[in-house]
Amino acid sequence: KVRVKVSNGKIVDYVLTINTISNDASLAQLTVDNVVPTAVSSTEYEIIVKDTVTKPEIHAVANYSKATVSIDASIPEKKETTRTVDMSTIIKKVVPIQVTAENGDTVTYTLTIYKEDALTQIESIMVNGKEATKLSENNYKAIIPRDMDSTQIIAKALYPKARLEINGLGEETTITTKTVATTKDETIVNIYVRAGEGENEREKVYTLTIDKEGTEDIQGLFSVTVNGKEIKP
Repeated sequence: KVRVKVSNGKIVDYVLTINTISNDASLAQLTVDNVVPTAVSSTEYEIIVKDTVTKPEIHAVANYSKATVSIDASIPEKKETTRTVDMSTIIKKVVPIQVTAENGDTVTYTLTIYKEDALTQIESIMVNGKEATKLSENNYKAIIPRDMDSTQIIAKALYPKARLEINGLGEETTITTKTVATTKDETIVNIYVRAGEGENEREKVYTLTIDKEGTEDIQGLFSVTVNGKEIKP
């Protein structure tokens, strides 16, 4: 309130209103098919959905009423927005959620949606620094020099909390590195990927076949896939 005395002696009161512009770009609520995801960090979230889910619905609400929200590069909407994402052919989806404050400040949140099958999926297998060839859903192959009697294997899981084990040499989370003996022309390596605990634990076993150069063509038929089903000889 400002009081001013004019020349005729009259006193006039003025009211000065100062409107501040908010910098609040926080999220008040985030759900996927009405389920609250797990916060991994202040800006990262994750959720696991059933394998049968093909189009999960994401709903995001900003904390401040004049902030805008955008999901997966959608048109920003004031306060809240809803968007359906397509997961009909994928088992993992990373969705950016952008909240823009009234003053223009922007915070990008990341929501990662995993299908249950993704929890025990291998993302990559490296053999002596080179990526192994994927033959089928559970089988990989690599070729090494004939004179190589030990080989380094690095296996990485798609799900960061998954546990991996190579040939029973001990579990490691997310990624494991082990050296195995490769003195024979062909070496079979089993890679186990596990997620969950107790009754909820799930496991998937992958087979890595390591052949030495010049011998891979005489090892015989590895597997045949008929109508999506793998048949081993």
